Amino acid sequence: MKTARLFLLTLFLTFSLLFSNAFAQDYTTWGLPEGAIARLGKGQTTGKIAFSPGGKRLAVASAIGIWIYDVRPGKEKELDLFTGHTGVVSAIAFSPDGTTLASSSLDQTVRLWDIVTGKQKVTFTYDKLYVDALAFSPDGNTIATGGGEWDKTVQLWDVKTGQHITKFGTHAEAVTSLAFSRDGNTLASSSEDREVFLWDIHTGQNRALLTEHKKKIVSVVYSLDGKTLATGSWDGTVKLWDTDVGYLKTTIKDNSRSNIIYSVAFSPDGNTIATVGHEVMRLWDAETGQHKKTFKGHKGSVESVAFSPDGKTIATAGSDDLVMLWNTQTEKHRTTLKGHTGSVTAVAYSPDGATLAMSCRDGMGYLWNVNTGKHKATLKGHQAAVLSIAFSPDGKFIVSGGLFGNIYLWDARTRLMNTRTRKPKTRLQGQKGTATSVAYSLDGKIIASASADGTVRFWNAHTEKQTRTLGRHAQGVASIAFSSDSSTLASAGKDKTVRLWNVQTGETIAVFKGHTEGVSSIAFSPIGEMLASTSYDKTVILWNTHTAKQEKVLAPPIWHFTSVAFSPDGKIVVTGDRDGSIHLWNTETGNRITTYKGHIQDATSVAFSPDGNTIASGGDDGTILLWQLR
Repeated sequence: MKTARLFLLTLFLTFSLLFSNAFAQDYTTWGLPEGAIARLGKGQTTGKIAFSPGGKRLAVASAIGIWIYDVRPGKEKELDLFTGHTGVVSAIAFSPDGTTLASSSLDQTVRLWDIVTGKQKVTFTYDKLYVDALAFSPDGNTIATGGGEWDKTVQLWDVKTGQHITKFGTHAEAVTSLAFSRDGNTLASSSEDREVFLWDIHTGQNRALLTEHKKKIVSVVYSLDGKTLATGSWDGTVKLWDTDVGYLKTTIKDNSRSNIIYSVAFSPDGNTIATVGHEVMRLWDAETGQHKKTFKGHKGSVESVAFSPDGKTIATAGSDDLVMLWNTQTEKHRTTLKGHTGSVTAVAYSPDGATLAMSCRDGMGYLWNVNTGKHKATLKGHQAAVLSIAFSPDGKFIVSGGLFGNIYLWDARTRLMNTRTRKPKTRLQGQKGTATSVAYSLDGKIIASASADGTVRFWNAHTEKQTRTLGRHAQGVASIAFSSDSSTLASAGKDKTVRLWNVQTGETIAVFKGHTEGVSSIAFSPIGEMLASTSYDKTVILWNTHTAKQEKVLAPPIWHFTSVAFSPDGKIVVTGDRDGSIHLWNTETGNRITTYKGHIQDATSVAFSPDGNTIASGGDDGTILLWQLR
């Protein structure tokens, strides 16, 4: 075993030779954590976007950092990725001169970035969990922060030093949006408490309280001339207030069925207001409140909207992890900034190792070229979260399972020269309850699915007909795995047990008991003599499949394991962790070999490449990280 482990001493020495051409000058290599060789997917968007004052750049907040795009017509491309936050980015704002970008995060920091170099200029720590809103003063010397659900205060900070200046009063609920008046003397703050405060910057006193909304207020913005304040609410209205005397001038009412408003923006000339809600963006006349135009394109809630400084472009960001650019003159969709994906639930290598498939909570499956890092195809057919994905042993088909009992087969053979959307080949009939896990037998004859109702079902992979339902766990099944000879299926139950089933007869072979909480993931060793299981009890157990006895228990007390996989030679087990890290373990000694830290959120799935040289890990942050072992 010592010899087998020597490769870890030279873990990444060959990286530059193996991958220097594949990912050269590609955004898949930007801002990587130590030890990673590539990132597939740009991470979930968090619904926060901001145009630079010059209008040439758009900043997009994500789970892994801040993406900077060139958004000039015909020149759209990724320019940079600012990484450094250890939590999801919750808010962003450009300084008035465009040289600095401010970002806040769930890591309890606010960071100021040099927009040209991408380097951090100032970092200051927030002591109440996180900041949910940011705004620069018009002179750029001060930044205002609005606290989330654990703080609810509005505070001011010195941009140059990061020093705290003052704290204003406290909202009853989380602060959702901030805006400085054009003269810099007033700061408006909106909150989930349905109130807007207007703060005197010099005295810290509340000058006015706006209370006309019936549900939480999510957006507050001043018109460019500073004479009007717009507030948008979940009550489906935008209210326009006179900033001189504070009275309500106009109420814009969205009378559509799904009329929640998530964000509001003024056009630079002040004549138009943009609002976003469920799947749509609407434009309104700012003087009369009349509806002018509806734009459709997003699937799900549209969480942010922003006008470019010249008013020719509107950017929108949605829960579908798409950022769309719209031409205000032609009133049509201009382009979509792609590559952002939802929380990853599972990853799987194709048998030849050339393709990675991932399933996501956004209802999509994605295929990636492992050698180039390019997105190959999108699998579109599920109506809700996809929880599991697997290739057939010959690599010709993909099976995916998810919510509402949907299990689909996809043809994986079509060679695609460009990114395309693929529709499912067929849907497997008969699944009862959420399909939490799917798997092909290694001989390619059977497709199995695990269900939240505690059962496991078999389909004939050739006829696509259901052939058997196995006896049930006392609670739902979280994971299934076939042995290498396809004679045995293992199932992981929330009833704290692992069960082995005879594939031919459907009878129970053995029941493994030892976990003290539900079992979350299982994997067979390559020759089937060992089974690894992870549990919510924060342990990994290695079982002898012949004796049904525990071989080893891997139980660091601070970790919470989510997924497990064996290396092709069976000498290593890799586990995913709720803290975003992945751990490598020696199967002979049970000792931890090393830990890779990279995902901002849960590491939800892990997989070895067929040659054993690379590990792919999927995360709740919406990315796959590739880690080179040899």
